[in-house]
Amino acid sequence: MSPSIDDVRNYIDIKPVPEWSESKNSKLKARSFNHYDLSLPTRERVFKINYDRRFLQRTSQGYQSYSGKPYQDVGHPLYLNSKLLVQTSLGQLSDNNSKDEIEKKENKENEEYASSAQKNKKQSRQMSTVSFVMKHKEHQDLQNLVKDLLSVQQTMAKVKMGHALFPML
Repeated sequence: MSPSIDDVRNYIDIKPVPEWSESKNSKLKARSFNHYDLSLPTRERVFKINYDRRFLQRTSQGYQSYSGKPYQDVGHPLYLNSKLLVQTSLGQLSDNNSKDEIEKKENKENEEYASSAQKNKKQSRQMSTVSFVMKHKEHQDLQNLVKDLLSVQQTMAKVKMGHALFPML
């Protein structure tokens, strides 16, 4: 997450989080304040759903999958962009908007890469000490995958602990 991020209130609609479809018409069974369970999907139904899901994953993904079938992704996509991450977690990201934004971002990155490659070709190999130091300083400031993953994990952990999301972004 870059320090120059837009205000979250600009791209999030203030509305309740969508309900889980299984919990709409179910009753809550409670033994105590700490232990409770939904009554609608029975334990047998949950077992059947989980068994079918795991069997499908075992036969279509990973080591035991058939060699003739193409690989299928496991789980949901990982968003390193904080805007997409927040919108996805709140259920406000539509597929069309996300695909368009990702394509625009990729095109922009490709154009920046091409322009920087052309700029580097034009530069002479002789570098002064000042330009050498500045170039390495720019390299240290670049975002990489490890930094992005760490910042996303820290944000998710802080939100889970009850800290407000808006001040962190």
